[in-house]
Amino acid sequence: MRLRLKFLNKFHVFETATASATLNEIFESASKIFSLKRENVQISLNAKDYYNINYSNQSLSELGIVNGDIIYINSLEKLDDIKQSLETELATPILKFINDNLSNDQHYTSTLLMAIPLYIFAIEKGLYTLDHLSQYYQEMSSIIRLTFNYPQVDSIKLIFTLFQNGNMTCIAASVQDLPIRKQLILQTKLYLIKQDTIHQSTTNKLNLLYRHLRLLSIRIKDELIEPILLAIHSEYNLSPRLHLCTLPSELFCEILCYLRLTSLGFLMLCNRELSYRIRNCNTVWRIHLAKLNAKNRPISDGVLSRQQQSSSLLQQVDQKHTTLHKSQQKNIGDDVDNEMDQTEQDEAYKQFLARYKRLFIQKRYDRGLFFC
Repeated sequence: MRLRLKFLNKFHVFETATASATLNEIFESASKIFSLKRENVQISLNAKDYYNINYSNQSLSELGIVNGDIIYINSLEKLDDIKQSLETELATPILKFINDNLSNDQHYTSTLLMAIPLYIFAIEKGLYTLDHLSQYYQEMSSIIRLTFNYPQVDSIKLIFTLFQNGNMTCIAASVQDLPIRKQLILQTKLYLIKQDTIHQSTTNKLNLLYRHLRLLSIRIKDELIEPILLAIHSEYNLSPRLHLCTLPSELFCEILCYLRLTSLGFLMLCNRELSYRIRNCNTVWRIHLAKLNAKNRPISDGVLSRQQQSSSLLQQVDQKHTTLHKSQQKNIGDDVDNEMDQTEQDEAYKQFLARYKRLFIQKRYDRGLFFC
């Protein structure tokens, strides 16, 4: 019996021997394939009524599950969808590299599968590769050595050596002609899905090769590559390496959440890269938009009250002056709109700008009426 498991936008073909199998097999498979905690997994036949792990011993036949059914997977953990989005973002360049450079007609070795993320993450850190992984794929080597060049010091070569030791992956990093060494030991099964747990018809689906890519990215970048680069900067008295533009996106966003709006503005004026990263940080602008709405609600009520109180004065205002004033306000609004249309910005940032502009024009209009 074949069933299709669906979590968010991901599908996985699950096969069980008989219809007498219990839901426990589905819970186990879903937790492994989609990197969820087993106690948080829920399953459903209609994406409305969900069963939790208390129904693990119930058979598939009792629920009317037949061959070809879609089983919808849900997680009780609210952040799981965000985690999955981050996993997808990290997986995209890795899977693209596999599609473009490697063949799908053979099984990949664990060493090669662990070397690919290291290869991608090292390039993201600004290293230039001097080797290519395809040679190790053809040789089916159990030991992989990757050599990189650090552009700030042309003579430096960084060497990463990967090999398997039981169920552990060892990555040894060194700098040629320098006493700089670093080693990272990873539990292979934590980051790779075993091929024997995947049905034969789905072995070529590359999104079923990796899991916990965010954790793998943090460990490789922060515990292996970054310490080596910091040691190089210290050895050659180079400028400090750590700065805002090199921080991981999640840490960068968390720091921005603590800054005031004026501080964000000053940062955006520093350089183009900072401005781009700040504009595209959805969480920050949603927070500031919520603060702006909450802060200006009583102000808006006060504006409305003053407008009502000055209604008698408004009748004495010259009609031509009122028409001219409104025309000026419309021109200002059109200019701001045209300027915003010329710049591609993040949706949350655009919403914040639009709200800020409306409040700014409202305050100016109110002051103009007040002094008339």
